[in-house]
Amino acid sequence: GGVAPLVTVCIPHYNHGRYLPQALASVAAQTHQALEVVVFDDGSTDEHSRRVFGEMEAAYPAFRFVRKANGGIGATRNLGLAEARGEFF
Repeated sequence: GGVAPLVTVCIPHYNHGRYLPQALASVAAQTHQALEVVVFDDGSTDEHSRRVFGEMEAAYPAFRFVRKANGGIGATRNLGLAEARGEFF
């Protein structure tokens, strides 16, 4: 019993537009109800990846999408931790 803890899932994205739809579909299929999903575009330079990021933002309105200047994976993960509201990350 009890209330399920909020779990934050952070998905960093940099020029990986071809993988993003499948990654987000996988997270959306989770059965854990208390889920916060934050997707970061770390300053992608590839036009296809930027377009797919926008398409995914429209397709998953319950997820948070954040665009930021490129800072690398470490900086993106640290921002993810700072933005997370969940008890688990």
